[in-house]
Amino acid sequence: MDRRHVEMKKLLGNMLNVTTDSVTATIEGLPIRWNGETIKPSSPISPNIVKQMLWELAELNFRHDLVMLDKRVDLSHMGRTDRERLLSMCWEGDLQCADFWKAEDGIGSSDIKKRYSYLRSLHHVMTTWRGNDSLGVLESLPDHLNDHNFHEQLERFETVLAKLYTRTFLRFFGRAASIPFHLSIT
Repeated sequence: MDRRHVEMKKLLGNMLNVTTDSVTATIEGLPIRWNGETIKPSSPISPNIVKQMLWELAELNFRHDLVMLDKRVDLSHMGRTDRERLLSMCWEGDLQCADFWKAEDGIGSSDIKKRYSYLRSLHHVMTTWRGNDSLGVLESLPDHLNDHNFHEQLERFETVLAKLYTRTFLRFFGRAASIPFHLSIT
């Protein structure tokens, strides 16, 4: 038995030595929890929890789509660790864990000023991509938060950046890119 199998056996206990029916019965008896709330299989899931789950799926899909696209089109010749660090600046938290309590702090924030640093990071990532000649349009990233028309400039910038990202993704993968969306935490 290899080391990984032994570790999994420790984690799962005796469930590895039972039939499918008894595994199902064992799992059915366990409570289902989402962010501290217990979900009863016999009851409908609250709309708030459903929104949280869908937000997390969309956020994680966006992150992984971005990483996957970057691997295909990046021309920077950066080391893997440096590139991963640069990419991680495009979202709040780490690649594998989207914390919905921080949904208002990341690229999906409803506040354009909170999205600014993430959009700037995404722009920086995209400037190294092949086939993104249109990024010259984005040379004028607004950088003065107190300018009288900062919001309008940043919204235009975000729109152009989003179009370039989604078009590039479609061109290389033949499907729509996953994109972040806003989640109001109530």
